[in-house]
Amino acid sequence: SPIQLPSQLIGAVSDNQAVYRPVVSLISCILDFLLS
Repeated sequence: SPIQLPSQLIGAVSDNQAVYRPVVSLISCILDFLLS
């Protein structure tokens, strides 16, 4: 069923936290700069 999350996807997200968190922070800083 679609409600069940694939464990592989969860594992991939956990493994990529170190990658996407700084990217999200960088994007947030850029947007903050552009909108200020």
